[in-house]
Amino acid sequence: MAVVNEISGEVHESASRLTQFIKNKRISTSKTKTGYPYKVLVCKPDHQTITGFELNILKDDISVVHQFSISESTSDHLSEISKNIPIVLVLPKRIYLTRVFELPVSEPGELFEMIRLEAEASLPSDYGSIEVSCRQLPAAEEEQTTVKPYEVYLLKTSLIDQYIQTLSQHGLQCEYILPSAVFWDLALDQRDETESAGDDLLISPVNGSAFETAHRSRQGGVIVRHLDASAETELRQRLIESVRVMHSETRLDLDDSGPIRIGYLHQRPPAIHPNGHVQMLDRTPAWSSKRMDSGVANLPSGLLSMAASVWANHRNDSIWQTVNLVPRSVRHLNLRRALYRQVGISAACFAGTLGLVWLSLIISTWRYNRQVERLDQSISRIQVEGESVGDRLAQLEAVFNARKTCDDFTNIVVGLHEADKADGELSYSQVDLREDGSLLLRGQAESLALPFELPQQLEKLPSMSNVVLRDAGQAKKGAGSVTEFRVEAVHRREDKK
Repeated sequence: MAVVNEISGEVHESASRLTQFIKNKRISTSKTKTGYPYKVLVCKPDHQTITGFELNILKDDISVVHQFSISESTSDHLSEISKNIPIVLVLPKRIYLTRVFELPVSEPGELFEMIRLEAEASLPSDYGSIEVSCRQLPAAEEEQTTVKPYEVYLLKTSLIDQYIQTLSQHGLQCEYILPSAVFWDLALDQRDETESAGDDLLISPVNGSAFETAHRSRQGGVIVRHLDASAETELRQRLIESVRVMHSETRLDLDDSGPIRIGYLHQRPPAIHPNGHVQMLDRTPAWSSKRMDSGVANLPSGLLSMAASVWANHRNDSIWQTVNLVPRSVRHLNLRRALYRQVGISAACFAGTLGLVWLSLIISTWRYNRQVERLDQSISRIQVEGESVGDRLAQLEAVFNARKTCDDFTNIVVGLHEADKADGELSYSQVDLREDGSLLLRGQAESLALPFELPQQLEKLPSMSNVVLRDAGQAKKGAGSVTEFRVEAVHRREDKK
């Protein structure tokens, strides 16, 4: 993320200070996905100019990618800045106003309207149109739960339009316009693991001879003061005033509560108490020297350095939406544009997908038709070849069966003829030789005695065995009668060599 602040020209070379600062959990980037860098553009308005940095945040490393300075008079498009990254505009205290209101608990829509009315009533009638945002302060335990304190931030709409227009002229779409008080509030809560208490007051240069101080208020909010001092003595006097205000707000007895802890960023302020009741602590976050763009001359300092450090630690917090001073109409417009863009991309992807599906269907259909043609040809060939093969198999089977049975039936007929001693008095109406070798004979005889003699005659044949007369009886035939018989036997096949 890029933080915009006035560049003092001082280049901070020490990367080890940033590493140590992060290890002490003063800058925690645990919410940044490991292995995936998070980019952000942090900028700050300074009179007619907006200065900013594109930052790359990766685990425990924060590096500067690009630096820029733009104004309404310049129209160059910042093509080197990465697209579709969050843009955070940090407002110095001299630009916005702060109010604290106690309001009844209400629905979000009603609460916002009450805050706007209270804010407008606290300003002169000729102040002009404003945009407001707020955050809820921790309520005291003795206070009624039906009334809540809110810290409200006010900014002229004309300034917001100017900042948004200046950024849009250079192809940048501002996502957040945030007062410095929110960053100071989170910075005051940060402390090292070795420290039992945080800083009582923080001070940082803003630009040139301007400074900002921040400390807790009695309600639990944060009081930010803009100090414009051109000389060290003047700065010392104004710092003493800030300490007195802080002491009256939060500390009742200086001697009993220990020394006052003042944290400073980038520039050590003048000493304000000679006998040890004030501790000056360097809270300057060091920046990584591993810059992705060697052309970056300066690094964020002062207010922007603090804001970038806080954002790296709290970028996923919900507080940024409630204190955002970007008008709701602009946010809704940006959301609609993003939605339309996503819908357009989705529609293009859907159309492309349909095209690919249609092309795939055509190719698949063509391949299917080709396979069907080949299959039809194969089936026709198999049918023709199968019929010829079937005929050949039938022939082979007939030959096999003929070879297998040899002259069995002929031998049986010859044997029956030899067994007919009556010379024609026996006739056969059925000679059935089964596959299992069983033989069934049905016939007629001129006399009743002949069928009873037939088994004995057939047993003498080498091709028959187990001959049994199953049935014999006379039946009428014309004017006379005839003897019908049924004989069963087992065919005995001669071995063939």
